[in-house]
Amino acid sequence: MALPIGTILDGKFRVVDVLGEGGMGTVYKVEQVDRPGFYRAVKELLINPGMPEEERKAAIERFNKEIDLMFNLKHPNIPSLIVSFQERGNYYFVMEFV
Repeated sequence: MALPIGTILDGKFRVVDVLGEGGMGTVYKVEQVDRPGFYRAVKELLINPGMPEEERKAAIERFNKEIDLMFNLKHPNIPSLIVSFQERGNYYFVMEFV
């Protein structure tokens, strides 16, 4: 389930739109709270509390591998990774909004 518009993440990013949803997460357009009009994209990994521990660990591992991959990719046509964080029991990473 997507976060409500206006939700503040990591004390820095305000959700302004839902860009896409899938089985394991959601991507949001967010505005930096301290820089109105400056947008980023945030990917959220949803962890279902009822998920078996093995499945949970595998999902987190895949998400962290995606973060590592994005961190190491440097190309003008690929969004740069800005930061990753955990909040409300879910995992997030912030990237350039294109």
